[in-house]
Amino acid sequence: MARISLIEPPPWDVGSPNLGIAYLKSSLQAEGHEVRTFLLSPYFYDDKKIKNAVLRQKKRFKKGHVLNIYFDMVWDAYIEGDAEKFQLCEDFIERWAEEIWSWDAEIIGFSLNNITLPMGLRLAHNLRNKIRAGKNNSLLVAGGPTPSMLSHQLLPFFDIICIGEGEETFREIAANWDLKKGLESIAGTFSNFNGVVIHNPSRLLIKDIDTLPFPDFTDIPKKKYGAVSIQSSRGCVARCAFCDETIYWSKYRWREPEKVVEEIEFQHKRYRAKDFRFHDSLINGSPKNLEKICDSLIEKDLDISWGGNARVERLPEHLTSKMAEAGCRFLLIGIESASQNVLDSMGKKISVEEIKKGLKSCQNAGIWTHTHWMVGFPTEKWEDLENTVEFIEENSEVIDSASVHPFTMLTRFCDVFNNPGSYGITEIYPFREINLSGIKFVWEYGFKVEGRDNGYMEKATSAVEEALKRQEIPDTIFTKSLQGKILQNLCKFKYFRRLFIPY
Repeated sequence: MARISLIEPPPWDVGSPNLGIAYLKSSLQAEGHEVRTFLLSPYFYDDKKIKNAVLRQKKRFKKGHVLNIYFDMVWDAYIEGDAEKFQLCEDFIERWAEEIWSWDAEIIGFSLNNITLPMGLRLAHNLRNKIRAGKNNSLLVAGGPTPSMLSHQLLPFFDIICIGEGEETFREIAANWDLKKGLESIAGTFSNFNGVVIHNPSRLLIKDIDTLPFPDFTDIPKKKYGAVSIQSSRGCVARCAFCDETIYWSKYRWREPEKVVEEIEFQHKRYRAKDFRFHDSLINGSPKNLEKICDSLIEKDLDISWGGNARVERLPEHLTSKMAEAGCRFLLIGIESASQNVLDSMGKKISVEEIKKGLKSCQNAGIWTHTHWMVGFPTEKWEDLENTVEFIEENSEVIDSASVHPFTMLTRFCDVFNNPGSYGITEIYPFREINLSGIKFVWEYGFKVEGRDNGYMEKATSAVEEALKRQEIPDTIFTKSLQGKILQNLCKFKYFRRLFIPY
């Protein structure tokens, strides 16, 4: 049996722990492997020198969540060449590389996304040097959203890149490691042994995700996180034009409601957990299943709170009422726009009237709604933007908090990138190219829309932010603690909202 380390580099959200790593751990342990996890973000945020550097730089920001501000520090260190920040990050990496190395794992796995990529690659590079110096044959593996999209570019740092869903792939990697054969030909991977790169066939999705053992959080610093992670489904019922999720979850699959509740009970008893965060793309992909989950939670009376992402048109009054009774305290809803023309071109498959009904339904049930707004979608005209501003001003009483996101293309895997003419785009070009530890790739793509001036995005973002500010709608959601729940209730009064508005 193999000894395996699973790593999430910083900086990342500490609202709830990495669910993918917890699933990998339990799946590998079920096969008899010894597994230890290293979720490093809480320790990165607690590092006094790093915290002081962030506090000094925070004055440069008019707004921004902690994660974004810490990432700006990492960006300055590895992309902009800030020597002081670079050394702070490198010192942190060296300390944890020694800690990880001292555990003497045979397989070292990384979970990576765009935000964690800079420090993840530096940590992988450090460990690779230790492997070479120690003549150790430890295997370096990477998985997660970014490796699935940048597999070729990342191969110099790793022996194997896992594409998409990881549990079955990693189990096969560990089994073949024990057999000392076949590592270069595992389905769902790119492999790089002795400079020979092999692109293996894709792996089929797990048909029944209820066959996976419950995720294991035993060695995760749970006190440093706000909630326990859980998942009732994988994938999404929608195919929005701006989304690249299909490279990871190409099909919507759900768990049986009784298994979800059984897991909540298990984690509730094991960790005395009272706060849960659903990591589904949307928790109401199957309203029928969600209602069954709520009925069971109400019957069991577990005294828990929970929330997650949701589709706004799948929130009828009878369902939100049950959700609230079952412990639902918050929902994050991607509304994007209040222009029907833009919603239709995005492929959102919702109407403005359904948005109003869904938000009102949540308010009546006492569920906090955090809405996400996307500005600058290629088909958006200024009159569409004005529709969004008008909607916010006319419906502010049912919007508890909100975030504004300018439309960007970070990957080549969304429909907008692959069919630009359908969205009025005349040109797509590398907007930001970076060299990260010797890897050159496009961090973000720019685009041109016929008839749109260069300053449109900034003006559109400001217009929506100003509307939120006028209506005293904060960019804050309180979900973690008793203090958070008190603040959430206070924010229902506009006088208190002013204290939390970062626009």
